[in-house]
Amino acid sequence: MPVGSDTDGAYIVPADEGTIEVTAVDDLSLPGDLGLVLKIDVEGSELASLRGAEKTLRAAPFFVVLFEAHPDVMKRTGHVPIECIRFLDALRPCRWMLSSSDTKLDLTQPFFPQLEAVVKRDVIVYTIPRTAAG
Repeated sequence: MPVGSDTDGAYIVPADEGTIEVTAVDDLSLPGDLGLVLKIDVEGSELASLRGAEKTLRAAPFFVVLFEAHPDVMKRTGHVPIECIRFLDALRPCRWMLSSSDTKLDLTQPFFPQLEAVVKRDVIVYTIPRTAAG
């Protein structure tokens, strides 16, 4: 188990028994006329997962993306949670909220210094459904 990880993240350690097959969301060929809900739990690889779903996210009439922002995972991996929100907001304007917090995030600033307490947060990023006309 990597130093500093908990038992929930223990499965990410490479094993001699084999590999885990990974498929990008875009490779699933999901219908473009349906909304999309993604719950991502990949121990610091959230941005890579979102990049693998970019085409599907762009095509969906609306999306909801949920992921955990954890300061220990950020320290261990160097992956910055605010980049996920920036990526999604660049695809099309989004709204976002944090669990257990009324903090209004500034996307130009680092994530954790904006919080009243540096603890893990569930992040929900979503779009408003497109109408048939737009």
